[in-house]
Amino acid sequence: MFFSVVIPTYNRKPILEKCLRALENQDYDRPIIDYEVIVVDDGSTDDTIPWLETEAKEFPHVQLFSQ
Repeated sequence: MFFSVVIPTYNRKPILEKCLRALENQDYDRPIIDYEVIVVDDGSTDDTIPWLETEAKEFPHVQLFSQ
């Protein structure tokens, strides 16, 4: 099974971090072949984008789209 998760965000780095960590730790009853997490940032002015870029190796399924 393949699925996509889309997360819109704006200046919510602590909440986004918690959400991404929860997704990485999910346990499913069916095998998951692959998945993607699409983060859509609406021009955050906090450290959301730099944090995601720094932690990219920890969240390999994340694709970032920012304004």
